Amino acid sequence: MLSATEHGPNTTSVRDLTTYLDCIWQRHFSDIPRVNEVEIAYGHPWKQRLGLIRLSLDNKLSFIGINALLRHHSVPECVLIATIAHEVTHYAHGFGSPLPRLYQHPHANNVVDRELEQRGLGEYVRSCDEWIDREWCAFYQMHRKPPCFGRRATRYETTLALDIRQCLWYIDSVFEGMYHIINSPTGPYQKRHVSIPCSS
Repeated sequence: MLSATEHGPNTTSVRDLTTYLDCIWQRHFSDIPRVNEVEIAYGHPWKQRLGLIRLSLDNKLSFIGINALLRHHSVPECVLIATIAHEVTHYAHGFGSPLPRLYQHPHANNVVDRELEQRGLGEYVRSCDEWIDREWCAFYQMHRKPPCFGRRATRYETTLALDIRQCLWYIDSVFEGMYHIINSPTGPYQKRHVSIPCSS
């Protein structure tokens, strides 16, 4: 079992995403090569998405963005672990990474959760989904305006800032549209992406 003690964070520090990512990769995805640089950082306090993974235009860098609200220690650690592992699974399947694409769509036939179950992370996924269903809407309303933590820009954010500014409108529209398209014929939307049913 993964734990806060093993990962290093404590109740007064911001959860170190790189430490979590490295531990999850080493313990559960050691057979998956990192064929490019993989960077992880907190993103926006999204309402209907816990994480995302994107590939730079030159394929040299994969960026995993984690909902900024998951830095709060009131969020169970299983939510953070399941979210990071979810994005690493996309990487392994060739989405947001230069690896060969194994499936036509990233969530077809529940491939992500089935993969996580096979890799010993199913308990984290179930605990995460239970907490999201029970607590997320109220938690989001309470914490949606996060304080400024003064985080330094990551190398991904600085070196690819121009690409992001030029393509952000396109990328966001593609990603949002893709999630709706790929999930509608196969079942409910993925909780870690677009299915958190909070009222505005």
